Amino acid sequence: MTLSVDRVERRSDFRRFINYPYQRHARDPHWVPPLRIAERERLSPAHNPFFSHADVELFLARRGGQIVGRIAAIDDRLHEETQAWAKAHPLNPRERA
Repeated sequence: MTLSVDRVERRSDFRRFINYPYQRHARDPHWVPPLRIAERERLSPAHNPFFSHADVELFLARRGGQIVGRIAAIDDRLHEETQAWAKAHPLNPRERA
């Protein structure tokens, strides 16, 4: 089966992104789940000031139609502005011409 990675664009995908860890760790007696509302607020630009200086894209990984993982791609511009090593890093796309 092939793996597909799709951007979270719809509200239903966002809900699946939030719910995935609860399904993944449901049988782990040591997992302490965060409150779902806290997770929604943490990942919502309207409720989290982090988004004022960062770009975030969320993705769901699927295999055979089943969600098998989630990915968050984060570009924190404030971190790069305040950390000299981040500016000088050879993989920093802003430093390439």
